[in-house]
Amino acid sequence: VLCADSIAVGSLNLFHRFVESILPSRSEVRKMEAEVAGLLKKQVQAAAKWPVGQLCAVGGTARAALKLYNDLTGASGDNTCY
Repeated sequence: VLCADSIAVGSLNLFHRFVESILPSRSEVRKMEAEVAGLLKKQVQAAAKWPVGQLCAVGGTARAALKLYNDLTGASGDNTCY
């Protein structure tokens, strides 16, 4: 079974939706965090029905998230495909 979904949680998308000035306020950051957490929770609940072997993501936010994951977990960095 192949399934796909898109989540609009890129940094630019979140910036345009939540930030009123150049830098986000603490309140705006909390709102963005809550938005992302809520969207991810929905995705996890939906994905529980299907076995997930791979996650594919694109864009600058995805690359940054992978780098952060690798740094935090000590992963070698060969867990990418271009």
